[in-house]
Amino acid sequence: YIDPLIAEYLEKFNHLRKYSFIDTSSSDSIIDLRIPKDALWTNLRKSYKPLINGILKNSDFEVVKVDCDSANFEIHEKYRYLHRKCAGRETRKKETFDKQFEMLEKDFASLFGLRYKGEFIGFNYFFHYQNTVVYASGADDPDYEEDRIPIYHAILWSAFLYYKNRGYEFMQLSQPSGYSKVAGFYDYMDEKQINISHFKRGLGAKMIPLFRGIKYFDKELFLRDIDVFKSNVECNFEINI
Repeated sequence: YIDPLIAEYLEKFNHLRKYSFIDTSSSDSIIDLRIPKDALWTNLRKSYKPLINGILKNSDFEVVKVDCDSANFEIHEKYRYLHRKCAGRETRKKETFDKQFEMLEKDFASLFGLRYKGEFIGFNYFFHYQNTVVYASGADDPDYEEDRIPIYHAILWSAFLYYKNRGYEFMQLSQPSGYSKVAGFYDYMDEKQINISHFKRGLGAKMIPLFRGIKYFDKELFLRDIDVFKSNVECNFEINI
C-alpha cells in the first residue's frame, strides 16, 4: 500500500496499478494540524464540543500526557493493562509494549490517558516522525461503559493541540475509516468499525484515499478471495446496495 500521508504531498494516483497490481484501495482519515486552533475546533462535530468541555472543565477528570520529557513506565503499564482488559484477552506480547515505551523515551511516540477520580479509564497511543503523527491504538476500561463517559473525545482533542504546538502537520487516524460494510474488494467492515469511522469523521477528519494493491501469483488464492468478496456482498446486499 501507499502511505496516505505521503499521498498528501504527491500526485494522488495508485502507482501500484502500473505494475499489474489489482486495485484494492480503501480510505483513511487525517487531521490537518496546519490550520489554526479555532478552525480545528470549528471542524469538530457540534455534539462533540460540549462533551470535550464537560471533561476538561470537570475537576474529577485529568488528561495526562506521557512523552519523552515525562516518560513514566508505571503509567505505560496501566495502558498495557487496559489494552488487555478492553480486548478481553492478551492480543500481543509484553515485549511489544516495552518496545513502544522505548520509542516514547526516544521521542518517536506519546501516550495520552484520561484519569477519573485518580484512576485511568482510557488511553490513546501515537507514533510520530518528522512532521506526521499516526494514531496507533486506543484502550478504555469496560467497567465504565454504562457510565457513557466520552473518554476519547477529550484525549484526542488534547493530542491534536499537543502535536499542533510541536509543529506537526498531519495526524493519520488510521483504519477503520470507511462508510459501509462492503466498500470494495478487500475493503470490509462490521457495524462496530463503521461506528468508529463515523466517530473519526466527527473529529474534523478529512477523508483521503488509502491506495492499496494485490498481485497474485496463485490463481486458486485469487479465486478464493473472490469467493470471500462474493460472500460479503451477499451478506450485506440490502444494507450496502
